[in-house]
This record gives sequence, C-alpha cells and structure tokens, in this order.
Amino acid sequence: MPRTVGWDAQILDALQKTPFAFGNDLYPREQGEHPCHIFCRSEIIKALGYLGPPCLRHMFVDNCWLEWGKAVGITYLPEVIIEHLHFTVGKAAYDETYQKSVALWDSDQAAYSAYVHDRLAADIERIKAALEEAGELSHLRHPYALNSSSL
Repeated sequence: MPRTVGWDAQILDALQKTPFAFGNDLYPREQGEHPCHIFCRSEIIKALGYLGPPCLRHMFVDNCWLEWGKAVGITYLPEVIIEHLHFTVGKAAYDETYQKSVALWDSDQAAYSAYVHDRLAADIERIKAALEEAGELSHLRHPYALNSSSL
C-alpha cells in the first residue's frame, strides 16, 4: 500500500539512476536489505522476457531481483513508504491465497537454487547487454554502493 505522497515520481527518478528501485515496505527486518516489491526499467523485462524467472511460482522472486540489482544497480528509497500488508505481521488475514503461496515454499526454494546454479549468471549478462545497448549502463551509479539511497 503506497503511503508516501509522490512515491511514483520518486521511484521514476530513482530509475533514471539505476535499473531497479524499491521503497521501504515497513516489514520488520533490516530495511534496504530486501526488495519485496520492485520497480525496474522496461529494458530488463524485454531482455529476459519476464519480471521473475518462470520456474518460480511465487516465492524467491525477490531474491532474484536483489541479485540482478546488485549486479547492475539498485536504489533503495527509505523515505518512500510502500507498506507490505503481510499476514506474518498481522496486517492481513492468513487466507486461502496465503496458504497456497506458503505451500509453494519448498518447491520454489529448490527451483531458486537450480536457477542460481544454472541461469542467474546468464540472466545478469542478458540484463547488462540490454542496458549497454540502450546506452544505460555506462552512466549509472556504482552497481552496489551501500548507502541510504543506492544499494
């Protein structure tokens, strides 16, 4: 749930600097470590043909986004609140939809491990090639600088 006025403009501004961006989801963990909800440039989706690896049915897609972002640039915007209304913190009911997604944990974890082993490096290279072709990679910030605005 977006809570920050102008969140969309701030995300778009961040995407001018790095190919990936995400806001503060208020989930109780170290903020800025994990992009549960991501925004990315269209070149990435065009290059890969997907926003998340098709082998993943629900879980671990955010892990892919983090790895892709670490490789080519990702911006964390701590002041942009896009609240994650998740059942584990009492912000949503543990309903049938959550039950079905939680049931995918083991199979998606195995699929993610296989993806990391077999496809992650190739996907990162495809992303880099697409950004270079678009003239975007050369002027981006350092791909993984740890500070409050750019991971």
